[in-house]
Amino acid sequence: MYVVHREKLKKWEVTLVDLKHNHTMISKDEVLFMQRPRNITPVIWKLIITLNKSGIGPSITLNVLGELTGGLENTGIGNQDVRNVLRDIQHYVFDSSDALEGLALLRELKSNSQGEFFYKVDVDEENRVRAMLWVDPISVNAYKNFGDVFDSMYRTNRYCMPFVPFTGVNHHF
Repeated sequence: MYVVHREKLKKWEVTLVDLKHNHTMISKDEVLFMQRPRNITPVIWKLIITLNKSGIGPSITLNVLGELTGGLENTGIGNQDVRNVLRDIQHYVFDSSDALEGLALLRELKSNSQGEFFYKVDVDEENRVRAMLWVDPISVNAYKNFGDVFDSMYRTNRYCMPFVPFTGVNHHF
């Protein structure tokens, strides 16, 4: 993805998105070291929470899921994934103030950086956040000096929105 800063317009613009795979694939022997996508559907999520409320721990919960899916290998998740769901629900707050607090933080960062901090928020017709982008002053400076050397991968956050950190490497690595 190529992103340029239009100085005169004082805007960042995405100029090219290349959806082709642009690096070598890993070998079959290396696949087991890759983080695999987890198949935690809303139904499984709710079942994990229900079993936990009934006093059933992660290991037995995973065994129950295995029984329901025809074996542990068919669950698509592991013991740590069950623990992660339980961890996430302890901090899970679906509160509209999250977005408001996030926007307040972005405004504060921009005001404290003498305008060097950049952010853009896109909302839908119901004023819900659809997309958010921010760039800190160090990254702006790195972009000015080094251009478009960025890599990214994404995961979804607790609101099921993609979160894509763009990372770059300068001459100091």
